Amino acid sequence: MLAHPLFPTEAAANASGLAIGFPQHPDHSTEEVVIDASEEMDSFGLRSVALLARMVGDRGVLLRYPQDPVLRVLELLDVEAIPGVRIERW
Repeated sequence: MLAHPLFPTEAAANASGLAIGFPQHPDHSTEEVVIDASEEMDSFGLRSVALLARMVGDRGVLLRYPQDPVLRVLELLDVEAIPGVRIERW
């Protein structure tokens, strides 16, 4: 796996502000995990995305409709370089 600055070696993150959608049967699903990124996201949320991407592996994580300020930060941090993470823009 490629190294990325958002992947911590050890971490527990607080993602209390994130709305995460898991499929009905996550153990048997191949669907992406969808995160509603239309609200604000802080550094804990960004770190949580990286941790979640690592946990779900090939299923991947979709950040849906981030606001412009959040999108700029995601692009500056090159979040889509994290394996399995993609952004759905407006």
